[in-house]
Amino acid sequence: MEPTEEVFFQLQELKEVIQELKEQIKEMQTMHEVQQESITSLIALSQKQTTVIEQQTSVIQQLVSR
Repeated sequence: MEPTEEVFFQLQELKEVIQELKEQIKEMQTMHEVQQESITSLIALSQKQTTVIEQQTSVIQQLVSR
C-alpha cells in the first residue's frame, strides 16, 4: 500500500513539529541548567551572608558584655 500525497504531507508536517519540539526541549534544558546555576549561586551567597551575620553578632555580644 503506497501512501497518498496527503498522508505524505501529514508525515512531513509531523516531522517538522517533532523537530520543533526537540529544539524547544533543548532550549528548556539549557534554561533549567542556567536556573540551577543561579540557585546554587544564591544559596552560596546566602550562606556567606549568614556567616557574616554570625560574625557581626559575635562581635556585638563581645562589645556588650564588656
